[in-house]
Amino acid sequence: FSQECFVEGLNCDSCSNKKSDSTKRGARLREVITHGPRILCIHFKRFKMKFENGLVVGEKDDTTVELRVKEKVKLEDPNTDERKIRNWNAFAEYELFGIISHCGKSLESGHYISFVSNSDPGSGNHWFMASDEDVKPVSAANALAAQVYIAFYRRLSEA
Repeated sequence: FSQECFVEGLNCDSCSNKKSDSTKRGARLREVITHGPRILCIHFKRFKMKFENGLVVGEKDDTTVELRVKEKVKLEDPNTDERKIRNWNAFAEYELFGIISHCGKSLESGHYISFVSNSDPGSGNHWFMASDEDVKPVSAANALAAQVYIAFYRRLSEA
């Protein structure tokens, strides 16, 4: 993602006022993430595709994923000297506030449910499970034990 590439045929700011095509230059281009996103979504690949008797079959991956409510994330790029990038902040602290889980044995069958935390100031950390029309309170341990398909984190601060 952060690997540098060379782009040809660009006009620099000082050359763009000139009419001649001969002023076009090449430039090195690289994108760098300098801050973690406000909302971090992590998608866990829960389904594998395989061939069986000439057909493509989806198979569920039941690997256990341990989630933590608070997570400190470091943005690292071995190709970047962070000191040269304005506003670089390598660390961001996140709090888990949502989980989507798939209940079922295969890609062709099952049910999606979600767990959502209400962590408003003063309300405590309450978790709810939503399944179709049913919403009910659950413990944090119950929510964290779900077979996570997608996890949603909100950025708390950047340390």
